Amino acid sequence: MFLKILQIFIKVLMVFSTRIRDFGFAFYILLSRGDHLSFKTTPMSLVRTFSMMLDEIDFLGTYVKPYYLTTEDDRSFFLFPLPAFFILGLFMVLMPILILNLLIALAVGDIESVRRNAQLKRLAMQVVLHTELERKLPKMLLQHVDKCELIE
Repeated sequence: MFLKILQIFIKVLMVFSTRIRDFGFAFYILLSRGDHLSFKTTPMSLVRTFSMMLDEIDFLGTYVKPYYLTTEDDRSFFLFPLPAFFILGLFMVLMPILILNLLIALAVGDIESVRRNAQLKRLAMQVVLHTELERKLPKMLLQHVDKCELIE
């Protein structure tokens, strides 16, 4: 079951990789000039965006504190606050919520197929059990009980 969900997650991640890339580049453009170490380079921005997708947004440290901090020349660390908060809001709605709900829906959909497979395996195990039991019974008893046809 775990491997099946992992397979589904990888497939979903392939679909969402373009979104991760797009948001990563957007965050890099908006936040790379400030004091954000996690958005200084493009690869770090992509890794941070992937981390944010898994509910590690760190809203206070990454967005609120730099918004209120200013440097000596009274310039904010946050150069583009409105677009950054807009992109962040869009990201928070689209990525973590959608991907988690999608994974839950896919897992629930797969539970039905797993249940069907489990039922077939249970029937196969019952057949094997009955066959083994018949082999262990004495032949005289089997000849007495065995019927060629069943009339109901």
